[in-house]
Amino acid sequence: MRSRDGSNWVRPDGAGPNNDEFGNNIIVKSVSGIESIALGWRATDNRCLFVFVGLTDKIISTNTFAPGSFYHLAGTYDGSIFRLYVNAQLEGELVSSNGLSYNPAIPWTIGSAYPAARNSGYYRTWNGVVDEVAIYDHALTQEQINLIVTVDSAGIGRNLGNTGSGATLTYA
Repeated sequence: MRSRDGSNWVRPDGAGPNNDEFGNNIIVKSVSGIESIALGWRATDNRCLFVFVGLTDKIISTNTFAPGSFYHLAGTYDGSIFRLYVNAQLEGELVSSNGLSYNPAIPWTIGSAYPAARNSGYYRTWNGVVDEVAIYDHALTQEQINLIVTVDSAGIGRNLGNTGSGATLTYA
């Protein structure tokens, strides 16, 4: 499976309804009811997460990120290595032979779990602010992520390969 990256600015404001090891979702892409990509933050220890391939593989940030401040999170996958960046600094990486499932017919979810999980009581609702979400169909380099962070994401679209006109988001 080719790469699929997510990038966004977030400000966690504290625990959400599921205050556990998987924390609260910032952005999630599900495939057939199983999370295949999720960026999150958990209040139990103030760490950021990159969960992929169901819930079997995950990267937990090395550093902690206290509530009340803005941070830039990016999860990347180049076909063999998953990486989690916070404020353009590599927080962890994992080589995985599992690959990455992706179904373009299932939409991304911002700020909560995908519908099937919400219907089962696992809301994972984000408590805070999510801003400037970007999804890429190619792996961002650390230099590109650094550019997003240092220029406050001015001109991201064309410079990093996104050429579409945007997306319409519907709250479910």
